[in-house]
Amino acid sequence: MVPRSIRRGLKRAWPLTLLLIIAACGGDDKVEVSEITPQMPEQITESYHTRQTRAGVPVWELWGDQAESYPGEDTMLLYGVRMHFYEQGERVAVLTAQSAEVDQVTEFTTARGNVIVVNSDGDQLESEVLHWDPEQRLIHAPIEEFVKFTRDDQILTGYGMDADPELTNVEIQRQFEGDLPGNKASEGQEGR
Repeated sequence: MVPRSIRRGLKRAWPLTLLLIIAACGGDDKVEVSEITPQMPEQITESYHTRQTRAGVPVWELWGDQAESYPGEDTMLLYGVRMHFYEQGERVAVLTAQSAEVDQVTEFTTARGNVIVVNSDGDQLESEVLHWDPEQRLIHAPIEEFVKFTRDDQILTGYGMDADPELTNVEIQRQFEGDLPGNKASEGQEGR
């Protein structure tokens, strides 16, 4: 059986092989292989884990089933992602996603694919793309991304969103639909 990381590399190399065959049959045009060769990971880590603390107290933790680092890149790719958010050392929410890109300098993280955040009260935020900004301690969905926020039996939907990791303040940016007790449905309306 071929390891998953090698299979992934072969899948990425297949279009390159096809392109080189087509280019070779195309005549006098020369193709610089270095210009089209996809980079292979410089390092692959299974069961990746990192955490950020302040004065020994956890702020957030990040796990990935697999992490890939590329030469000359500050961004690391993670697959099978789980992230815990903490407030005063207590876990307040968990994010899961199919993959993530992590800037190894700023720790800014973009989670992709079936991204779900669940807080300790069971409130749930769903989107296909969510950004985590550790400096501002903010979860953000781009304005074009659909989001769904569920609290008990109430559902809020719309596009674009800002929230704290505890999901106590959720602001949907546009095409807001739904309501929570005491709130009217409107764009830019906070969820709590």
